Amino acid sequence: MSEKKHLCVIDDDQVYQFTIKKTLEHRNTFSRVSFFNDGKEGINYLKSKINSASDLPDIILLDLNMPVLDGWGFMEEFMAIRDQLAKPVHIYLVTSSIDLRDRERAKNYSEVSDFKIKPITYEELSLTLWELA
Repeated sequence: MSEKKHLCVIDDDQVYQFTIKKTLEHRNTFSRVSFFNDGKEGINYLKSKINSASDLPDIILLDLNMPVLDGWGFMEEFMAIRDQLAKPVHIYLVTSSIDLRDRERAKNYSEVSDFKIKPITYEELSLTLWELA
């Protein structure tokens, strides 16, 4: 890995956020990790940093089912600003949804790199994060 990346987690599940924090404590993989409890907080952050490549995340772990603005709403707003972002941002959906329609819908977004089902094990989360870094 040449340079450390900025990871952004957009998920209202506090247990999942805690798991990610604990997973990251074991390795010095990311230079920065940002947490947001809903899609609106996440998209507002991106909009506020739209021209700052160093502040934008490289990777987003996005939940689908959240209050205020869900993952699909986030994706729609993301698509509206993606060409203005100072660098590419890769999105991984990590959700408790087992609805096949969600998996199919995710395929409509070229920015979605993968679709993971919760609960995600510590080992799977670790492997995914290290692959991303």
